[in-house]
Amino acid sequence: MRDAPRGGRPATALGIIDPLIDAVIDADPRGFGYRATVWTAPLLRRYLEEGHGIETSCKSVSRAIARLGIRWKRPRHRLGLRPDTWCQAKGGSKPA
Repeated sequence: MRDAPRGGRPATALGIIDPLIDAVIDADPRGFGYRATVWTAPLLRRYLEEGHGIETSCKSVSRAIARLGIRWKRPRHRLGLRPDTWCQAKGGSKPA
């Protein structure tokens, strides 16, 4: 009875979901029928379930994103440095 179903921990998503996520991460989610402009871990989890029949957790998706080296943090805002002639452009004199 080697082929009989066994209890225990289910198979991991390692190696299964990585190529699927890598294939869609640069695409717009709206092209797949989702009402979002960027992929998130919950949205990728939903895509894997609906599009491929793979049930996984957001934690597994987050780990796959980390393994793929994907970064999607917002860019940091930096104040622009004013040019030396800024005061003159505003009608003032250059500070000494």
